[in-house]
Amino acid sequence: LLHLENARRHWLVQVAPEPPKWRVYERKFKEIQHWSADISRQKAQADIEQAWARGRPYHAVALTDELLSTLDGDRDWKAERQKLLAERTGALVGPPLATVVGGQGLLEVHVGEHVDIGRENGDASGIVLSYERISRLGRQCRLAARGGRASVADLGSTNGSWLNDRDIPADGTMPIDPTGATLALGGEREPSPKRGCCRLLLVPCGRAALFVRLNDAGMGAIDYWAEWRNFEHERNARWLCIFLGGFADIHLAKDQSLAIEPAGSAALFRLHYGKGLEVGPADGAESIVINGEVIRAPVPWQPDAIVQAGGQEYALRRGVLS
Repeated sequence: LLHLENARRHWLVQVAPEPPKWRVYERKFKEIQHWSADISRQKAQADIEQAWARGRPYHAVALTDELLSTLDGDRDWKAERQKLLAERTGALVGPPLATVVGGQGLLEVHVGEHVDIGRENGDASGIVLSYERISRLGRQCRLAARGGRASVADLGSTNGSWLNDRDIPADGTMPIDPTGATLALGGEREPSPKRGCCRLLLVPCGRAALFVRLNDAGMGAIDYWAEWRNFEHERNARWLCIFLGGFADIHLAKDQSLAIEPAGSAALFRLHYGKGLEVGPADGAESIVINGEVIRAPVPWQPDAIVQAGGQEYALRRGVLS
């Protein structure tokens, strides 16, 4: 190809062949280019299949992303490109509940159509709190998002749920303000309604996502040791709920903890709810690095896979770390 290109330039500048001869040459040159591209793409597809066979899923995804970038705008390979996109992540599926480990903190991530809050209840999953005055998972309250708007529902709890000092009716639902809200649990419904001392800060972020943490400022007098056995652990916990079709950019706060606010730094990566929990480049970034492979689009985050971002490494641990 290099030899033909040099000859083409020589003929164009010095020889200036007759138009019929030039058209024949151009046609032959394009045929050789097309043939060479086909050979390269076939080799790339063989390398992708080999990476899957050898149990290197992120290497296979990286090779697929590289091949897809060469097919952009190529009409002859439109059907092949659609097939590659459909098969890009293979059988990879991210977990619905996992903990991101990195920096100086942990971020417990839940993905699903909804996320429940309450005390431990068998195998039920959700944001688990040990405060004895709240109901169990599936009976206290539920976070969800529809049409890009997050909401909280009371599931007929014994001691009620309050959103920004408003009592949520039993089995009722209230929308969460886009700027954030405080959810109070473990109060009293009778004889006179009284909001509870367990206060959670709910912050909508990204799209169809909520950042949740305890808001212990002004929680009032409470015998933490008697009624809230894991208070010290849970007051430092951070939860991220990503609902159907949602995502959130993850940043590094000044104290090196994982956060959803910019905190004066660029986002590290973006978490999605797709095939389970997925990770991909943040807004404005072209790629991220997973297990040493350059990934250009969201991919299921497998437990123990390492994401390199912002000069640090972040791992995923299935389930909840205590």
